[in-house]
Amino acid sequence: MFIINKLPTSDAAKTLLVHLMVFFVIASTVWLTPQISNIDRKINDLVQQSSNTKPSDNLVLVDIDQQTITAAKSFPVTRGYIADALAGIAKSNPQRVLVDILFIADGNPADDQKLVTSLAKFKNGTIALAGMNSAYTGGKPAPNVKFRNNTVIVNSIMSQDNDGNSRRMGEENSAGQSDLYNPARWLAGQNISAPILIDQSIKPDQYQRYSLSDFVGGNAPNLAGKFVIIGQISKLLGSPVQYPLYGHMDRTQFIALGADTLISGEEQTNLSNANLFLWLIAISLAAYLTALLLVKNGNIITVSLIGTIFIISSNMLLYHYLNIGLNIIVSLSIWKAALFISLAYRYRIIDAVTEVMSGDLSPEEAWQWRVMKKHGDPFVLLGLKGIKRINKAAKQAGIFDDDGSNLNKFQQFLVGQTSQENSSVSLTINDQSKEFSVSQPFENIALYQMHDVTHESVEKARLSKLVVTDQLTNCLNKQGFEEVLNETSNTGLDYSVFILDLNGFKAANDQYGHLAGDMVLAECAKRLKTALRSTDVLARIGGDEFAVIARGNLDEDNLLLIRDKLERSIGTYVQVGNDKIKIGVAVGYGKAMAGNTTSEVVANADANMYARKSFMKSTGVAFERGKVA
Repeated sequence: MFIINKLPTSDAAKTLLVHLMVFFVIASTVWLTPQISNIDRKINDLVQQSSNTKPSDNLVLVDIDQQTITAAKSFPVTRGYIADALAGIAKSNPQRVLVDILFIADGNPADDQKLVTSLAKFKNGTIALAGMNSAYTGGKPAPNVKFRNNTVIVNSIMSQDNDGNSRRMGEENSAGQSDLYNPARWLAGQNISAPILIDQSIKPDQYQRYSLSDFVGGNAPNLAGKFVIIGQISKLLGSPVQYPLYGHMDRTQFIALGADTLISGEEQTNLSNANLFLWLIAISLAAYLTALLLVKNGNIITVSLIGTIFIISSNMLLYHYLNIGLNIIVSLSIWKAALFISLAYRYRIIDAVTEVMSGDLSPEEAWQWRVMKKHGDPFVLLGLKGIKRINKAAKQAGIFDDDGSNLNKFQQFLVGQTSQENSSVSLTINDQSKEFSVSQPFENIALYQMHDVTHESVEKARLSKLVVTDQLTNCLNKQGFEEVLNETSNTGLDYSVFILDLNGFKAANDQYGHLAGDMVLAECAKRLKTALRSTDVLARIGGDEFAVIARGNLDEDNLLLIRDKLERSIGTYVQVGNDKIKIGVAVGYGKAMAGNTTSEVVANADANMYARKSFMKSTGVAFERGKVA
């Protein structure tokens, strides 16, 4: 290409001008191309993460995790429980506390008031809540206006690069939230919204972490002078942050990395657009002058080697002494563009050209597929006749390795979509049903990203069941009873409620201990279930109190028959070890009548039960003990 020495002076000047004009076009293309930037980002990721920087001891993460859900007996955790934990945290006098939870809609008035009270326990300006533009919350303020007194509002949106990874926190005018503080900067004492590049040398899995339940009640950990970040773990919430090389992490970890970057003074910077372009011009001119000297000998290898050493050395010097992000690939691309203007351009898009020349991909599809075919998540590119491309991750997962049924189901799912929001589809893989979340990164390309969320769905269902189940008797607890009762009432169908109270249980519990009492309760629940129809629901709503929801239009005679059947099901004795414990049960019932609320039906059944209990006592039914023969 560079044969200027063989041309007349005037022709050489014209050739130089043409080369420079073409260079500016190519330089702009390289500079603005996301794929080139992605490679530089990955190099930067590897260089940073090769260091092992210890995280700050002053940053503490408090998780809403499974332990919290179990302790709170609620999923999701109520605001009242969060308020109790915040009150416990406030006692330690932390330096700043960030609650990464969106409190949008009005909740239970008592819980909301408790949360307001707990927020007021913090010193003014030392507690922040996650915020979001009302355009994304149906016009409702986030957080709710009732929680804004004494609190700072920070940006809850996490920025992503075009490769799906998050390396920075905050972006100017991002999603109309530029008026909200950057959460990491706020924690570090900088009340501004400016973005920050994360120092990836800090290991995200080494922060000190607690469960939110640790701060409810006494003996809470001491957080004096600490920076505290409270949020839900991604396994429960399902909204993790994709972090380079590490994969998914919790939002609280990512916020902590941002704050730690500022605390450690390792905030990285990038060259501004103007400075980057000047840097590329300097590289191109150096390469051009070097080429004029070396191309006479035609030693392309020597030229390339010198250029590569120059580019890498310059970038590393900028990185180590000025903490400026590496631009090695962009710089090398411009270097090669100055050496071989046409050929370098072809090399830069060689993969895309190959895909386009295959005849079934448009240039836009080929350009985007270059990145997605090597992505860690499964990707599939569809056409009118079916699958155009499927990446390695999708092949390894076996998503479409079948007789075509999965593809048909997937296409039917796409046709039924009414919005661009993430949704999920169930597919059968190796005779197992799996759930995949589906997203379309580019609206005008039929390219779909899939993520296996089977475990998350199963775990969510398990936790939901755990919240409404009594662990001792394996029947519904009080919350589960109330949910089923309300659901039954809302259907408009007939139903009745039976309230059951064990006779003699307290005496047995006192004499034989709680372990024996638990065995009695479990056995009684088992016997009661045998007396119920398949449509009836049994729940333990108190210590020794049970309840039954009986569906259907039952007259007085049938109600009495069910009552007697329940009382007889307990029998005479419950055997615990070598002891026979005599246990009875008093059963009362209430039938739902027109205009009755669920509370009225339960109250009628409760009153009827107490009347029955009094009758039993007057007839001599009482607790007694007998030995096994």
